[in-house]
Amino acid sequence: MSASKSRNKEKIAKRENESKAVQIKKSQKMSQTIRKKSVTIKAKDFISMCFADSDADAIKTEINRALDEYERVTIDFSELGHFTTYFFNRAFTDRLEQMPVEEYDARIFAENLPQAGMSAYELAYMNAVEYFSLPPEGREAWNRACEKVNEEMGWI
Repeated sequence: MSASKSRNKEKIAKRENESKAVQIKKSQKMSQTIRKKSVTIKAKDFISMCFADSDADAIKTEINRALDEYERVTIDFSELGHFTTYFFNRAFTDRLEQMPVEEYDARIFAENLPQAGMSAYELAYMNAVEYFSLPPEGREAWNRACEKVNEEMGWI
């Protein structure tokens, strides 16, 4: 066998081995990202109302844990009241900075909200979609405008 044929066989074998290694890495990566189908989190198991920072942080923690393990996460708000837009901003919508809107819409759900709660959730969601779609200078302008309103209203 000539030296060039031998080198070609070596190159082919090397490429096949590299290809197998890439396939194994892809397979390992896929198995790491496989998630269970869905989970429903009963909000009342963690909070008594949807108002304070501590309420939002408790739900946010549960959402984050569940998103690591499940494709679809539903928060069930049965038997809860006192909903604020602030609660939903803090608990849910920062995820829109970390994932595309389409992924958020496919993976995160809120159910059994009374009309007032749904209105607060939808307002928080729409504001977050708009905010996180802005370039950095747009977000800075938004933040300045909010700070000005907060100061004028005496909220900060």
